[in-house]
Amino acid sequence: GQQAHAHYYARCAQQIFAGLIGDEQALWMQRAIADHDNCLAALRWALVQGEGETAVAIAGGLWWFWYRRGLFTLAQEMLTAALQLPSADLNIRANALNGLASVLLVNEAYAAALDRHAEGLTLRRQLNDAAGMATVLHNMGLAALTMGDFAQAMTWLAESVAADPDSDPTSAWAHMGLIAQETQDLTQARHWLEQAYHNVAAAPDGWLSAFVMNYLADVLRELGEFDAALALAQRSLQIFTALDDSYYLPDVQLTLAQIALVQGDLAQAETLAQVVRDCYAARDDAAPLASVRLFQADLALQRDAQSEAHIHYQEARTLRQTARRAMSPREQACFEALAARLAEKVLQ
Repeated sequence: GQQAHAHYYARCAQQIFAGLIGDEQALWMQRAIADHDNCLAALRWALVQGEGETAVAIAGGLWWFWYRRGLFTLAQEMLTAALQLPSADLNIRANALNGLASVLLVNEAYAAALDRHAEGLTLRRQLNDAAGMATVLHNMGLAALTMGDFAQAMTWLAESVAADPDSDPTSAWAHMGLIAQETQDLTQARHWLEQAYHNVAAAPDGWLSAFVMNYLADVLRELGEFDAALALAQRSLQIFTALDDSYYLPDVQLTLAQIALVQGDLAQAETLAQVVRDCYAARDDAAPLASVRLFQADLALQRDAQSEAHIHYQEARTLRQTARRAMSPREQACFEALAARLAEKVLQ
């Protein structure tokens, strides 16, 4: 009974993984939400029984669902437990290692994330799996990006594109654009993100489309092209909302808040900023929380509320120091620009 139940949900979890990266993501998100309790019960049973094959299949199948719902503690705990058991299907095991490494990165366990990726890369090579190697190299690039090693990140992302000419380079290009933006090369950022956007423009409305649109919107905003930025950000918000991608929603809401500010709609900017702040605070995410506090300091200055701006700015600095994620040149510049404006106001 329980074994049949566990085997059924192992297949189900693998289907969920495929569905959440396929063309009907909204449908599969709803299925995953509906089946989650059953999958979890089956996974816990498999862990107690020491059934590695089943445990790795379920945890490895659910990782992207957990990620997109922001369930990182659960994901780390379950993937770690499952991968401690031996299992024979190396492909499913490699997928689970990729999931654990990706989750460890969000949980700021950088060395452990790279270790799991190295393990996964070894399995992909054993399997002679070019697409799998491309995925691991891509995610190693994201780890280097998060650690602030931008040159290494660019190298691994380029290697990931080269590792499998048949793989879709969209995500790599989008992240190269992101790195260029963080290192303050907006021309390069626009180049990579427009290439990525060209690829998703004709694709069904999946997670990646919304992700690319939000980052391109943010770069266009920095370049002063506000109408184009607004249209892209609104489309991104629509897609993330339709897909129930709760983890990514605040990122695009912050882009929309920043556009509202430059277009003079302070009320809209304030409302969105507060929503974003509550969201980042709820998941205890220090680096983005610092960026929204910095934005709120900017808003306070627009209203001539100096002391309020100071409080937001100090809070942003304190928060940013608690995050392990390296500060990028762009973040550094944002903090410096705000500090200069606060000093200027004091002198006036």
